Amino acid sequence: MKAEANLEVYRPFAGTLREHPRAAVALWKAGLRVAFRRRLALMLLMAPPVIAAVIFSFVVYTRYSLEQGSTPEVLGGTSVIGQMAGTMVKDMAAESLAVRKLIVMFHLSLSAFSLLVVAWYGAGLIAEDRRNGAHLLVFARPLSRTGYVLGRFLTVATFGSLAAIAPTLVVCVVATFASPDWSFVRLEGDVILKAILYGVAWVTSISAFVLAASSLATRKAFALAGTFGIMFGLGAISTLLAQLQREPAWRAISPGMAWARIANEVFGVREMRSRWDPEYAYLSVSLLFLASCAVIAWRVRRMEAVA
Repeated sequence: MKAEANLEVYRPFAGTLREHPRAAVALWKAGLRVAFRRRLALMLLMAPPVIAAVIFSFVVYTRYSLEQGSTPEVLGGTSVIGQMAGTMVKDMAAESLAVRKLIVMFHLSLSAFSLLVVAWYGAGLIAEDRRNGAHLLVFARPLSRTGYVLGRFLTVATFGSLAAIAPTLVVCVVATFASPDWSFVRLEGDVILKAILYGVAWVTSISAFVLAASSLATRKAFALAGTFGIMFGLGAISTLLAQLQREPAWRAISPGMAWARIANEVFGVREMRSRWDPEYAYLSVSLLFLASCAVIAWRVRRMEAVA
């Protein structure tokens, strides 16, 4: 009778267990749920990329509309004021940057801003786990060091992608549909692929760097200070050495300047201050990424040993 009562209350498990549960994905989803609960920080950090995407989408749409000889309704349409505004904007558009360069500069600006987003959401991931002892529970589960790092990396990379890649794709979609006869895709479509590849490389590198700072710190505030301290400190040192030695290649010491040089090479943006060998920039960001991975592996291994 007792066994029959238990069967009425508890249903027997009829499914099959997975041999390799996706623990990293579960940890990633849990990290996103915790981050999305803090709506004020989410709104403050994501508002600038959203607003910038709307503004640049309007600029791109207006440029293609003026090229086709029509004035958008926002500028007055076919009225006298609209025609005057259209003539002025059209003259300015003829002297301004091309759509490709507008999108490139927009993408690079958002990449620089995404450092703040990645630092905010990534600085506390490993540091707070160690501070609160959450890693003891995490490693008590069937979760490897690789799965733990991958789960935390996916969390911070998601927010980095939302800030650095998604707005650029929105502007590219607007340019695609606003351009006559799909001219943007036919003539300048390579900028879409390059923006995605550059954005993925940037987010991957900076996410690893922030996680490395988080693994070395005991609090989120310390990790944030370390992240920006190292970035700005290396920038100041590289600028000083470049001026003292009269060799611009010293700028490769700065991760920000190294990535700017890579962007100039990838997107074809030429600047006087960036005319130095790009191989130094590639070497700099590669060494920083490898060092970040080594630090993360070392610290997480110690965390697992303690757990």
